[in-house]
Amino acid sequence: MNKRIRILAAAVAVMMALSLAGCKGGITSAQGAKNSDTVQWFNNTYAILTTANGQDVTLVGGMKPGLTAKASAMVSLEESWDVTDKASADETIQWLIDEGGHRAVFAEEMLYLEELEITKMSDEEILEIMTDVFEMSSEEATPYLAAIKIYQKGGEKAIDAWDYCRAMSLLGWYYLAEYYTLEETLAKSLELGQAMQGMYSSWDEMVESYLDGYSYWAEEDPEDPESYTAQRRKIYEELKAAENSCFHVAWDTELKLEG
Repeated sequence: MNKRIRILAAAVAVMMALSLAGCKGGITSAQGAKNSDTVQWFNNTYAILTTANGQDVTLVGGMKPGLTAKASAMVSLEESWDVTDKASADETIQWLIDEGGHRAVFAEEMLYLEELEITKMSDEEILEIMTDVFEMSSEEATPYLAAIKIYQKGGEKAIDAWDYCRAMSLLGWYYLAEYYTLEETLAKSLELGQAMQGMYSSWDEMVESYLDGYSYWAEEDPEDPESYTAQRRKIYEELKAAENSCFHVAWDTELKLEG
């Protein structure tokens, strides 16, 4: 299916959803679960992205399940991740978590630069090496310097939260797209969430790793106040400062599922 047809199909699905609004009553199990501290904890791991997308951080996947959310999730998953069914959904989570995702690429690149002793150089020397030896433009060299500084600060595991948070957000979208049941999404979220609690000691520490990963992936200088990384940091600070902040749920909350 080409891109134009996919967009048209999504638009039709949205219109159908709007026309059916109010035809069904009641509260879905996902909405009922949204007040759980455990589920909110899961949602918080991708609350920055949810907010950037203009969606609701209290809902699994950021949207109320239904035809509108299903169409939106299906199009986004195919466009951004080549996920079109449960099999490809499983494969993507496996790549992100079991196969190392972007953090494996980051570690490989940084270890190579460390072997060349580039990671031990000053900022000026790094930029000179990148432009003169690797023949990069100054615009291309700056993100490499930023990545090296991330590595100097946190080592080869510096951006691990980037892959874990994206996996958590994907699980929410899988539920909305109906590739996973709510139970499957929450069970896998529990597994990843507990792993993340063993990796970090606070929301701030996790978010720092996530933002470092974002800037590496986006090839940005996080010091640039106009960068998307800076915008996402601002979103996090605003979420934390908000009245009834979603981050009232403590990082070390005991994660458990009812029933």
